[in-house]
Amino acid sequence: MDHIFSAKNRPLISNRLKTRSALFLLIAIVMLGIMAYDVIRGDAAWWMALAGIAVGLVIGFIFGRLARVRWHETEEKIVMQNDAMSVVLIVVYIGLAMLRNVLLHDILSGAALLAVTFALASGILFGRFLGMHISIMRVLHEGRSQHD
Repeated sequence: MDHIFSAKNRPLISNRLKTRSALFLLIAIVMLGIMAYDVIRGDAAWWMALAGIAVGLVIGFIFGRLARVRWHETEEKIVMQNDAMSVVLIVVYIGLAMLRNVLLHDILSGAALLAVTFALASGILFGRFLGMHISIMRVLHEGRSQHD
């Protein structure tokens, strides 16, 4: 299966975009691990964690697909323009993180609240990674079909 980190595609993608994608994936995996630990210990219900991941995946995938990925003629690489959507997502996430105790106080607290927050955040990051991956692969395939 073709992916953005393959040896064939690596030279065609800007280092900044590869780094951003790898960080999204790495942070998502770490957050999933922390959330899984809390679920295994019994501090959070597995269905709440899965719900958080599912909601996060949908949100992240939408934001990932909205990323402005394009071919840069001068650099001859795929780049991602800095977009306002990334800033909006970060601001919304920080706002929700600060208000999570107020918003979810009646439903969750302590480790369960942290686990669901990590599930949601990891879902967003992984969804964003998947959405960006699809956009990058689309640009790669469009570029290859134009050169064939």
